Amino acid sequence: MGLSEKQQKAALAKGHARVIAGPGSGKTTLLVARTGYLLEDPQARVGLVTFASAAAGEMRERLAKKVDLSRVMVSTFDAFARRQVLDLIDGRRPPKPFEQKIAVSRAIRESQTDYEADIAEEVIARLSARMYPDDGDEKEYRLFSTYQDLLERDGLIEFSEIARMSVEGMRDGRVEPVPATHLLVDEFQDTAPVQLAWLEEHWNRGILVTVVGDDDQSIYGFRHALGYKGMERFAVETKASDYFLNDCYRCSPEVVRAAQNVIGNNRARIDKAIESKADTVGRVTIKRFENFKRDEIQSLDRFLLVHERESSPGRPAVLGRTNRSLDELEGHLQGVGWKTNRIGGKSIWEQRGAGLVLGLAELAHSRERGKIGNGCTALMWAGCNAGDVDVYRQHVLEHGLYEPVPDKLSHDHRFEEFVEQLSLWSRLSMDGDGLTTMDMIFAWVRTYAAGEQDKRIAAIAARILKPDPDNPKDSLGRRLASATRKKPESDSEDEESLLEDGERKVVVDIATLHGAKGMEWDSVWIHKADELEMPSKQAVELEVLGQLEGIEEERRLFYVGMTRAKRRLGISCSSGEMSRFIVESAVPISDGLDAAYNGAEFSLEGNV
Repeated sequence: MGLSEKQQKAALAKGHARVIAGPGSGKTTLLVARTGYLLEDPQARVGLVTFASAAAGEMRERLAKKVDLSRVMVSTFDAFARRQVLDLIDGRRPPKPFEQKIAVSRAIRESQTDYEADIAEEVIARLSARMYPDDGDEKEYRLFSTYQDLLERDGLIEFSEIARMSVEGMRDGRVEPVPATHLLVDEFQDTAPVQLAWLEEHWNRGILVTVVGDDDQSIYGFRHALGYKGMERFAVETKASDYFLNDCYRCSPEVVRAAQNVIGNNRARIDKAIESKADTVGRVTIKRFENFKRDEIQSLDRFLLVHERESSPGRPAVLGRTNRSLDELEGHLQGVGWKTNRIGGKSIWEQRGAGLVLGLAELAHSRERGKIGNGCTALMWAGCNAGDVDVYRQHVLEHGLYEPVPDKLSHDHRFEEFVEQLSLWSRLSMDGDGLTTMDMIFAWVRTYAAGEQDKRIAAIAARILKPDPDNPKDSLGRRLASATRKKPESDSEDEESLLEDGERKVVVDIATLHGAKGMEWDSVWIHKADELEMPSKQAVELEVLGQLEGIEEERRLFYVGMTRAKRRLGISCSSGEMSRFIVESAVPISDGLDAAYNGAEFSLEGNV
């Protein structure tokens, strides 16, 4: 596909350029085209700056098909700066996450500050993003400088410190700028202050800069991205020409209209009218439920079935505010037969508390001594001696699951207690009482849980595995089969009951709103758009104090979620707690779950 008229104008821009590129507007296509145009000058050298290594790799692949890469450098901000100061950092490397946490703890002690670890990490991250970290609170800077000194002693250095060294080095002549005539910056709205200072040192030396971004998609304020302020500052200081890419080739008119209604309520933004150029019809549906946990999963199941039965391309996606909010929903989706793919987070069953609950439920329900490994894992987690656990494992393999423990294990009451509990769980499961089975398994896990996170995840897992007492076809075996993606045991269940409406063949992607940035799906469901969830409780509390930045960032985050949908967008909320963003969208709200409902309100067929 060739360039649109708007893309063509931006690609051929002279001097500094600010390209405001809305969702689905083809900004990558533009950057490739602009690079090709600039390289028509035989003296030109182009540096293309991204924020992530994956984005740099993708851009390099796209460029390789169009231009001669011998005069093109494609790297992240961090990689460009590191190459500039390589001789100055004495072989130091960026710290690994666990090394950062250790250094933070040491910095709290050595700086004699009284911060909690999470607050200290936030302070260090905030000061790291600044060009001048010492410009502010003395106590915060004492913590920050101690942290930096500790890293230096350990042969480590943060990327932000590398960027500051690069800027200071360019200012005092120790460091050369990137050897380019032009710099093109992708996702410019995500630029932090120290990165903007790095760019400024280049444009002050006559290097022409093109930035491409969308202030409405600036969702990393917690990483100190400048967003609208950064885009405005660039325009003022460079006197850059503006180019608007406001044609959206991704989203249907219905999706664009609803999303524009929401984002238009932000005050600190560049005004732009996004217009859908997608050759398709779409549908936006908002569902409000009195009994949210019960009814949402039924409605979402039908939403996904419509996606599948109308042969929509690709996978559908379910998006939520946090991974924590998605944990239980993922398990319930598996419970009705959907396979899931977690993006940017662990599946519920990969988390320790849930994995233990699932393993014990499998052991109790199957009554197979070959699955004793599940029980041994749980005993190790409960604090039993590893050697004793090995003795118990061998005993079970030789004598069976329910035989009394050998005398050599009598010194630890947990083994005898576990066998008694396992016998009870198995009897309850055999009697078809999956509800009590899961209550008792969770009670055992909760007794030995080391932290609140394990207890929370275990509780979610137990709820997911509990059969629905109102559904005669439901059972613990069926729930286990869904969680482990196996067929239920034929002697206790009808195999067809696992998927009452037929097999679900499509895999459902599950991601947070932040994790969905840069992605797109034909069908998107946004989970639990409630006030204090979207927007967050913290943003609402700051709004009461007159600080609106948090609410505006939350609105941008919701806008990003909405514009991931190409054609079909579903949004769920609780009755009486729905988000202000739903009201702003001006989309009619559908209450409750119609018993006779067949998915028509999600269908695109006939929606013309």
